[in-house]
Amino acid sequence: MSRPSAPLNRDTAAQIARMAECVIRPLEFVHDDYLSHSPLDGQAFKKLAAFPAFCTPLNQAFSRNLGLKQLSFSKDFLRELDENVALKITLRLLQYETAEIVTLARHCAAIQLFPQIRLCVLKSKRKKAETILGSDAFLTAMREAQAFYPCLAERSRAFQLDEVLRPNSDQEGYENPDRETSHGAAQNAHPTIWEGLKTFIAFARRADPGCATLFSLRFQNPMTTAGLTSTAPTLTDMQAAELTTFFRNRGVPW
Repeated sequence: MSRPSAPLNRDTAAQIARMAECVIRPLEFVHDDYLSHSPLDGQAFKKLAAFPAFCTPLNQAFSRNLGLKQLSFSKDFLRELDENVALKITLRLLQYETAEIVTLARHCAAIQLFPQIRLCVLKSKRKKAETILGSDAFLTAMREAQAFYPCLAERSRAFQLDEVLRPNSDQEGYENPDRETSHGAAQNAHPTIWEGLKTFIAFARRADPGCATLFSLRFQNPMTTAGLTSTAPTLTDMQAAELTTFFRNRGVPW
């Protein structure tokens, strides 16, 4: 006779409830890029869904359109919650406000781009990189990249930072990348910050593909956004270990 599983603690139950809410009520968290099937613009569509009479049917239709109800999660999902640190972190990130995730992504991107930043000869370019990533993230990279995250610091070697930092770059229009809409969805993140977000998505994919899908829908669709690459290279074991350390050092609990 099999032993009954232990009851979920309150924190784990809240994380699973958040995941279920993302599936059932996707209009409250997805980026406007994924509302392209609607004849209305994204914000108008979300405002319409705010009316009680429209909320449930629109969310159901949208969830079905995105394929969320067909998401597959590991059959050992609950058991893995006790053992899989990456899964615990991913569920925690699903609970975070978008601005909090973008702040973390700034720090991660700064670490990944640090080898290129230190090679910037012009002071103006270094200053621009600091402005985009934020002073705190810039300082984190200077202090920690080589000592604690040498493998992560190699992750963005193909990213052309110098091109992004040149005057009159095509990326000049990305302003306030951590600003949120009234419904909590992220504005378009700058391509440099997207480097960090891609790494988070790859980390989530290692933990659980279904959770990774829910996480990635919170940000712009790279397939329709100029300057972004859609592929998130898989993390090596060393990169995943360093990213786990990164989340711990940034205060993400699990």
